[in-house]
Amino acid sequence: MKLKRVAVVGPAGSGRSFLINSLLGSKHVEHAVRASPVTLDISSHRDVVEVNGRRAVLELVDTPGFCGQGVIVEEVQRDLKTKFKHIDKVVIVIAKGRLEPTDKNEIRSVLQFLDYKNNPEKIMIVINDRRENGINQQQKENDLSNILHMLGVEDYSIVNSKTQMSPLLPAVSLSNDEEGIFHSEIEMIQEFLLKETTTQDPLIQVRNSVGMTSRNVFSASLVLAAALVLGFLLNSYMDASVENCIEQLKTGKIKLEGVAVSQKSSIEQLETDLTKLKEETDSKSISLSKLRKDKGNLEDEVASKKGQISTLETDTGKLKEEAESNKK
Repeated sequence: MKLKRVAVVGPAGSGRSFLINSLLGSKHVEHAVRASPVTLDISSHRDVVEVNGRRAVLELVDTPGFCGQGVIVEEVQRDLKTKFKHIDKVVIVIAKGRLEPTDKNEIRSVLQFLDYKNNPEKIMIVINDRRENGINQQQKENDLSNILHMLGVEDYSIVNSKTQMSPLLPAVSLSNDEEGIFHSEIEMIQEFLLKETTTQDPLIQVRNSVGMTSRNVFSASLVLAAALVLGFLLNSYMDASVENCIEQLKTGKIKLEGVAVSQKSSIEQLETDLTKLKEETDSKSISLSKLRKDKGNLEDEVASKKGQISTLETDTGKLKEEAESNKK
């Protein structure tokens, strides 16, 4: 059975989880009407869906709401490109009563990311105004048109139980449960999701490090095949000289071992010479220390002799003076 993988994105509190449960026909994810967002991590949920003769496994990817718990639209876009092999279609859910200015910018960013003008058959906008009662169909469609104009979407088609799908970007306004209108709108969304598109390429798919997509897989396959053939030819050419290469490597290894032995001997000789030089240095250091000590002793002796000479000169002077005095 064919698998249809659809991402459900939108601002926090727009009703994405509620829509997923409605489309799959059972409670797969938690949802609630409250200020804080319920969905905090990206997850996927599957079930078999059949509508108007079409039957398929519908996998809906529940994404965190923009601006909820610090989630930014770039993070959601990155997760869609990296955590799933492909995304066939995207449903953008908007809560009419909670459309803030920041939400408008985030939704515009998503539309540009999806290249909505060139992929209208793979994207649907769902306006969730189920909390408003007593509004007729014409008013709901007028409100829907106003929201789309605020988002900068000009080419669109409002889908209801009385209209058929057109080539333009489809938009649905969810009603309340009166007279089963809500259930018919859910069936219209299911029909859109199961419907085959004119192009087989998914809306989003994982890109590898060189940015490869299904459009250039064939070219890449040819390049790979050419590389394999070239590798085979090179291997055939190289096999003839493998033995010669091995012999040359063995000869080179023997030469290197000889050089290693020679260098080892040189290193041992250098270590011996270094030891001798260190011993000589230590011996000379001891001799130098002794010489310095002897020099100090000699300097002390010289100073002592100079003192004695000075005393003798003084005594000699006195004797001369006495001799001259005796002569007189």
